Amino acid sequence: MTGNNSYRDKGRAVFLAALMILSVFAGAAVFPGSVAADNDDHDVSFDLNADATALDGADIWQGQTVHVEGLRSGGDGPVQLREGLKGDSERIDTLRATGGEVTFETDDLSGYYYLQEGSSGTQYGEFFVEEQEIDFEFSSGTVANAEDDTTVELEIEEDNRADDYGQDDLEVLVTGELDGEALDDDTLSEIFDDADTEDDDSAIITFNDGTESVTSDFDGQDLGDYEFTLEVTDTTATDTAEIEVTEPVDADVRFTAGDFTSELGDDAEFSFVAEDYDHDEIYVSVGDLDEVNFQHILQIDISDVDEDDEEITVAYNTASDTNAGWEVVGDSDATVTVDNDLDSAITGDDLPLAATDYELSIADGFTVEMDEGDIESVDTDTEFDTSFLTLTDRTPIGDELATWTAPSDDDAGDLADAADDDELFDVLTQTDSIAENDNIVVSMDATGVSSFISAEDGFAAGADITVDLEDQDDRPNVADEEFTVDENDITVLVVDDEQVIFHIDEGLENTAEDIEAGSTYDVTFTIGEGNVFIADEDDEEVAEGDFDLEERDIDWDDSVAEVPNVADADVTGTTNVAPGTEINTRARAPGVFVDRTTVEVAEGGTFTATYDFSGEESGTEFTLRATDANYGDNQVEQDSVLVDADADDDEEDELSVAFDQATYTVDQGDSVDVGIEVDAGAEDLDEETVTLLLNGDELDSTTVTVDAGDSDHDSVVFTIETNEDDYPVDDHDLDVELLDASDSATLTVEGDVDENGEADENGETDENGETDENGETDENGDDDEEPTDDDDQPGFGLMVAVLSLLGAALLARRNN
Repeated sequence: MTGNNSYRDKGRAVFLAALMILSVFAGAAVFPGSVAADNDDHDVSFDLNADATALDGADIWQGQTVHVEGLRSGGDGPVQLREGLKGDSERIDTLRATGGEVTFETDDLSGYYYLQEGSSGTQYGEFFVEEQEIDFEFSSGTVANAEDDTTVELEIEEDNRADDYGQDDLEVLVTGELDGEALDDDTLSEIFDDADTEDDDSAIITFNDGTESVTSDFDGQDLGDYEFTLEVTDTTATDTAEIEVTEPVDADVRFTAGDFTSELGDDAEFSFVAEDYDHDEIYVSVGDLDEVNFQHILQIDISDVDEDDEEITVAYNTASDTNAGWEVVGDSDATVTVDNDLDSAITGDDLPLAATDYELSIADGFTVEMDEGDIESVDTDTEFDTSFLTLTDRTPIGDELATWTAPSDDDAGDLADAADDDELFDVLTQTDSIAENDNIVVSMDATGVSSFISAEDGFAAGADITVDLEDQDDRPNVADEEFTVDENDITVLVVDDEQVIFHIDEGLENTAEDIEAGSTYDVTFTIGEGNVFIADEDDEEVAEGDFDLEERDIDWDDSVAEVPNVADADVTGTTNVAPGTEINTRARAPGVFVDRTTVEVAEGGTFTATYDFSGEESGTEFTLRATDANYGDNQVEQDSVLVDADADDDEEDELSVAFDQATYTVDQGDSVDVGIEVDAGAEDLDEETVTLLLNGDELDSTTVTVDAGDSDHDSVVFTIETNEDDYPVDDHDLDVELLDASDSATLTVEGDVDENGEADENGETDENGETDENGETDENGDDDEEPTDDDDQPGFGLMVAVLSLLGAALLARRNN
């Protein structure tokens, strides 16, 4: 169809013409998403001319503008930005290179990328784009707006870029709000002194050369809650930091007592609190050069103390040099050092410090004035409080040792754990006879020793302490054997204000000599003249004691030769092993029964095993065995026979509760005492309830505690107060109950009778025999004098007689 041009043909022509025109300007066009190269507007730059592999493995932070120069083409053209690793990637953007250079943004990038010229040209990289994660925080949650405490550090708490800024300084854009209202740039410049302010209520602060904090100052700022938004200028990293600005608060720094007293030989302690104190260090002066020729200034670091009102305790080991013996004790994270000993340190042979009063002063600093090399004065900066540290003379140790024992299956570590839990005396038994292989524990009265004896460290180096054992042998021509126990065979368990308790390893593994069962040993504890508190040999302190070391032994009592065939048959024995030791027992009759039970040794060395022989016949012979659970060679057997239980004994051992009489009589309105007798029977009664009932209802109750057996009884008395309403004249039922035992009795309440013999309200017959209100016959039995018959009334009889006479007269007249 020639000569007929369609709209489609016309449109195609226009489109082709437009493409031709646009192609003229194509060199100056940039594809969507690309950024024109600008060598002056980027955060990180890579020169491929200098290093063709500069992009390989490079780390770039999300948000940075990246400039790359030295592309191989050296001219203009498309450059692909591809996401992923080579061979497994996709094109996410096409950049336009100019003069072999290209610039791109990374705000929305995260992961591995590389550049590729054209569709199949040279590839550059792979490089990794990572999001910077940064946390800002003020070093304190509050700050004052006046006086000396207005500054606080704005700190970088965490930053995954900290080791690789790519630049010397980190610039952060800061904006802020006070109680929701924006801070202007003038306020920001006052708070951050070195900030570069902008015109849009923001400022740039710089963390120079990789530092992790900048100083902020809130002097003169308004009170309230401040929130700052901080944005790293060359990445997408952002965070907020909050702080409250308050009025200045006076520090409350004080000693916890006006005087701290300690005995030489112990640790000397003083305590203080520092509330609302905003410095990291506080200083305490101990002593006075002029007064006692001794003065130390202690620096106490409290920067890690979390609780503002925490009590901090500083201790000085009085056996140590004064410039080294200080420490913070307890749970506090504070630390202490000697800031200045003012040339007054007491060390070596000059120890210990004299027993006297040492002035304490606590301040935020001390100034030492010198004059030609001599100390002229020591002045406080701001003194908060004063006190005294008083050292008293040391008390010598007691001269006697006591010995204790514990089961052999507990070692020194177990006993130390028990001591830590304040349960040591639940395990120990005091005795001067100790079975072989059981624990040997020694105690003594002692104060003024904690500076050189402790449960943690034992005997301190230089304490000059010895523990000697000497075998007592009374035979002629036999010398006593004496030796010193190695310190490694000694474990200190307790050091307190009253005593020292230590354990001696019975095996003496580190001591050259041994101890043997069947001997008596003297124990000697000595503090020698090498101790700083012992002036010379004549002042040495000695404590002594002794113990018998016996072979382990166990035996049954004679009473087990015959055992009753009852449910709870007790068989008893004795042993010299430590109380608490387990004893394995067995009762065996071949072909009849075998029974076992394990018991513990009680105080006094006794043990009791209980068996149920109630189903066995009298006359059955059997064997009892007792074995030391810790040392099986310590064992004994005893032949025995079952016998019938004594019926009387069984009855005596039954639980019972009984009234002390069958009937209790009382006049109405009076009181009566009701006695109850209680026997426990075979089981102890411990605070069990005795209940008294009247006519089936509980009237009163009490509790009783009675030991088992027929040797212990208890009596209970209940007092009953009677009245007319609750206790009518009559016999009443009394019952008493205790567990499953009970008894019954009668309470008789009698009524009162008046002097005239008239009946009482209950209608009982009075003394004169007259009928009571209920019409009962009196005691004489007489009836009423006249019967109560309605037909015998006199008026009615007379009328009948008159009518009869009248009728007879009328009849007679008619007949006439």
